[in-house]
Amino acid sequence: MKSLIGIVSILALTACGGNGGNDKSAASTDTTASPANPPAGSMPSAAATEHTAHPGYALMQSQDCKTCHAVDKQVTGPSFQMIAAHYDSTQAGVVERLAKKVITGGSGNWGTTPMTAHAGLSEQDAEELVRYILSYK
Repeated sequence: MKSLIGIVSILALTACGGNGGNDKSAASTDTTASPANPPAGSMPSAAATEHTAHPGYALMQSQDCKTCHAVDKQVTGPSFQMIAAHYDSTQAGVVERLAKKVITGGSGNWGTTPMTAHAGLSEQDAEELVRYILSYK
């Protein structure tokens, strides 16, 4: 019985890294990449840097946009790239019209799933958010 417990203990330590709680080696083997900690040898693309530097980026991060939208794929709602491709950002009134849609919410433009209203968002912030999304064109 003691040998079984010993074997299980050794297997558990091996599976968990077996560093005995020493976090120094865990830090050196962490392969989790994030915007603040990109993978070794990689640099953010110029386009990614451009988008994260956009004034609307921080605003988008502070809202619930990512719950239903992603940059490059449809989630519940269309991707930012799909939205940017669909609307002509140079056409007069487009930014203002879409900003009102962000504030009031609704459905019908991209299917039957409604977008939640963002009534607490100012018109100015909503317009900045829309300009950020349309920058993916």
